[in-house]
Amino acid sequence: MIRALAWLLLSGTAFAAAGAAEPAAGVDSPAIAAARVHLLDHLHRLRPDIERFELTPINHLPAVVPVGAPAEAMHGSALQSRTCVWIKVGRAGSPAGSVPVWFSVKAYRPVLVSQRNRSARDSVDAGDFAVEERDVARLSGVPLALDVDVTRMRARHTLASGRIVMKDDLEEMPQILRGQEGGFLLDDAMDDKIADAEFEAHVFSR
Repeated sequence: MIRALAWLLLSGTAFAAAGAAEPAAGVDSPAIAAARVHLLDHLHRLRPDIERFELTPINHLPAVVPVGAPAEAMHGSALQSRTCVWIKVGRAGSPAGSVPVWFSVKAYRPVLVSQRNRSARDSVDAGDFAVEERDVARLSGVPLALDVDVTRMRARHTLASGRIVMKDDLEEMPQILRGQEGGFLLDDAMDDKIADAEFEAHVFSR
């Protein structure tokens, strides 16, 4: 009986010690915290236009001790919705190694959002768009700048309501639209030149 109680007490102590090595729910482990700091610094330098980042760890790491980030910690120079950071870690009595730490990335900035559906070649105006803060990490293109004058622009293709407006979604309105008649004005000097040319052509043809 005494041996059984002693075994239970020792087992409880061991489980408690093991639990203490794991971070509490919602708290980063040291390796993830180090990777988060490194990634945030990288993202702020990469995209200074982004006002707010949200980083959510994807993979679970054992209780390892970070010892720094190598020079090749980050791969790629584009904003991505899933990003990996390599962190140097070590254990007591073993050499340091590197482990990948994966994050889901959200990047929020003000963008123009379409407020109504528009078909291809429809003219647009400022009332068609509103400024909203949206996650742009998944975008493959460049959002339209907030200060662009859209009064002489039209939709290049169909625009759905609620869509983030990209730079390539709009184009300048052409001077002459399909179905319209084009014309131009001539001054007196140009009229005289045309008349002389017609006269010379007439004489030459004879």
